[in-house]
Amino acid sequence: MMPSLETWQPGVVPRFSTMSNPFVVLLRGFRQRRKTHRFWASDTGTDFEIDQASTAEGEFYMTAQRWGVRSQDYIEIQDAAGSTCYQVLDIDHYSDRPDMWIARLIPIDQPLDQP
Repeated sequence: MMPSLETWQPGVVPRFSTMSNPFVVLLRGFRQRRKTHRFWASDTGTDFEIDQASTAEGEFYMTAQRWGVRSQDYIEIQDAAGSTCYQVLDIDHYSDRPDMWIARLIPIDQPLDQP
């Protein structure tokens, strides 16, 4: 909200609330939104590889080549019988191939961004 001429004081810079700017609010929501990335089980070995972690029970490691996967996102592996959902705990990208990564996953019932 711009100050009126009656309340404006020379040398005082008005403060604007970024929360009232719908564009800023939209960008914040976009950055923080968790995404669900879907893979087909039939593509195991070609598009991705998933293995149970030997160090921690109930955790898995997945290696794949796909842009945009971040920590706290969801991975859904689909097959004819249904799907298995995981949440990305942490992710490391390969230095020579930035679209290739290895992530530590935990199984979940269903991604939170779905009904």
